[in-house]
Amino acid sequence: MGEAVHNKRASVDVEFGALKCPVCGDMYLHLEGGTFGMPSPEDGAGAVSYTTVRTSGHVSTTLEPALFDFRPGVELVFWCEHECIVPRLSIKNRKGFTLLEWSYE
Repeated sequence: MGEAVHNKRASVDVEFGALKCPVCGDMYLHLEGGTFGMPSPEDGAGAVSYTTVRTSGHVSTTLEPALFDFRPGVELVFWCEHECIVPRLSIKNRKGFTLLEWSYE
């Protein structure tokens, strides 16, 4: 295994179509859960409703103030078999583009 890369862009193994770990570059990532954010219809543009689901079955919903012009987005949380730091893949829209970006816990 090579040195940790901490890549910000998502990459996929071409042969298998598997998402690669942004830290070690291997494809042994496991989906832990995710969070989906949508503008809250009850509070207009002033709040965002986040629903979080984990593979353990835990589901939670929170309502938080929108800090800027919010667009719907998804954040997926993974764990890597090589015990890399916990990678999170964000999928969001910005000016007509759909962006995929890694962040780390």
